[in-house]
Amino acid sequence: MKNGVEADRKRNESRDSKTAKLMNAEAPDLWKSFNDHVLKACVELCGKKIATRDRGDIWWWNEEVKNVIATKGNIHRAVHARMSLKKTMTDTRT
Repeated sequence: MKNGVEADRKRNESRDSKTAKLMNAEAPDLWKSFNDHVLKACVELCGKKIATRDRGDIWWWNEEVKNVIATKGNIHRAVHARMSLKKTMTDTRT
């Protein structure tokens, strides 16, 4: 029982000394310390990924998406070319 009481007393002293340091800290230092610890905990818990864009490349853009977009563009141009051709043909007939 004596060891348990001694351990509690040491824990309390340690906690009290840490609290005293925080109470004496200036507000910007306190915020910086809090901010650093929260960010460190977030990185440890969630990890960190830097998704950069290199020359406009998008990280989720792959060959399949590229091909589908190219096909869509080709169809769009073909439809508008046909519509333009029909309009030109009807304009020349009248």
